[in-house]
Amino acid sequence: MAASGADAGLQALLEARFTAAVAAGLTRTKDLTKTRKALLGPPPGAHRAVDHGSVEWVRGSLTAQFNEEHIAAKRKTPMQTAAAAPPVLKPFDERAFHFGKADPREVLCSVTAGAGVGVAVSVDALGGLLTASPDTLWAGPHPVLVNASPLCSPHALIVPRAGARLPQALLPGAVRLALDVAASPGAEGLRVAFNSPGAWASVNHLHLHVVPAAFADGATEQLCMPVEASPVTPLAVAALRGAEGEPRVTVGSLELWPAWGLSFEASEPTGPCLEALSRAVSGVVAALQADDVAHNMLVADRGRRVVLFPRRKQARTGDGTVNVAVMEICGRGIVNEEEGWSPLTAASLAAQLAEVRLDAGALASIAATAVAEVKALA
Repeated sequence: MAASGADAGLQALLEARFTAAVAAGLTRTKDLTKTRKALLGPPPGAHRAVDHGSVEWVRGSLTAQFNEEHIAAKRKTPMQTAAAAPPVLKPFDERAFHFGKADPREVLCSVTAGAGVGVAVSVDALGGLLTASPDTLWAGPHPVLVNASPLCSPHALIVPRAGARLPQALLPGAVRLALDVAASPGAEGLRVAFNSPGAWASVNHLHLHVVPAAFADGATEQLCMPVEASPVTPLAVAALRGAEGEPRVTVGSLELWPAWGLSFEASEPTGPCLEALSRAVSGVVAALQADDVAHNMLVADRGRRVVLFPRRKQARTGDGTVNVAVMEICGRGIVNEEEGWSPLTAASLAAQLAEVRLDAGALASIAATAVAEVKALA
């Protein structure tokens, strides 16, 4: 099979092995070619003086997709169907579904973090990875599974230290692993994402989503997540202590994006920069967890950028056409029902994203925490 070995770039390897997994019947969604897709346009007011169809318009356009088979076949879990949203820190439950119960054939490859930047990818010795807990805390190897209900190709799940049965809490080691995966060779077109409990996570077993950034509706191709085009208001910058040159980490808030978010950026994709970026993000996440604030996270730009969305806990929003999880909050609307497809517009999707905003006082407090975490790096 072409590009199936560990010497292939990460995206090419995942695409090949994902395709083979779908052909082998390991996914509930069998035909992604039947997914309807549309570019809806930028959020109202988010991009001034941008011509329809221009590069800027395409980059910032909200999108929508609907696949009837995906919606019908997707596993409904108590994390998503309970009347009340779960706490952000929810103990692991061996009785519930977890990835130790997955078919071992769903493991596409493994990733192992090294001393520098990026991960080593292997397609060998995959048996037992779902139940084995690596002796080295976060180095790995960590199994990468096909998502049984994929939204796109490839759509994979990294399960850090799968056998340790860690709950779906974004620990510092998982943040750094997400950065390293995004910084790996051949991963430029991939994004790593996370949903906390209360932010539409479906399984309470620590996992990260890996998805392609590109989106095409048949006529136009968008090469980034829509939120990546949002301008950012700077809040703080830190030059890193003891580092050569002028490496720095910055944090800002998204401008004019319907959902409020923090954008953390490292000036270069080096070990010291990514480690500092990981520390700053992890510090803010720990504060959110302590306050039971739900959150989504996106890692982009080869691990140099993290967008963190503190938000209200999950609920069917607006007209109920989407559940605002990480894909949606980044601008990719996954429509839940046939009736919701035609009425969905950039304005109506943006309105649903805006409904997860926290109140101004909470946002100011979280922004202050982010500024303090970044300044502590200097």
